[in-house]
Amino acid sequence: MEVSKNRQEQEIIANLLTQITKGKEAPTVSIQLNKGTESLALPAKTTSLLLKLLSFIAKGQSVTLLASDEELTTSEAAKLLKVSRPFLVKLLKEKQIPFRKVGSHRRILIKDILEYRKKMEITTAENLAFLTQQAQELNLGY
Repeated sequence: MEVSKNRQEQEIIANLLTQITKGKEAPTVSIQLNKGTESLALPAKTTSLLLKLLSFIAKGQSVTLLASDEELTTSEAAKLLKVSRPFLVKLLKEKQIPFRKVGSHRRILIKDILEYRKKMEITTAENLAFLTQQAQELNLGY
């Protein structure tokens, strides 16, 4: 019964978010503080981010916010890249991703991990496009 109720709440939130943002820029949001005695107006960019976060939550997805200058352990970075920790350590030793050492431990800035991930996504897309083109030129039938 609890799962069904939770699912209904998620669907309601998702529908509301769709209606609010449909064909519009992010609306201005004003938050009432201290039992309505004070209010805080959120800028459009903040409202947009808030709506995006709420939509992820409405879909049942987890959300993690990290500052771009936050440091990750090798285990955390490997998890973010969806690779094994030993593979990540190899990338660090090959200086493909910058890091610093704290004692004997490696620390990697999240912005460097995200930059590496973006480069790899671009490289993968380029390689797939190349392979697709070759397959078409050779009439491989797929």
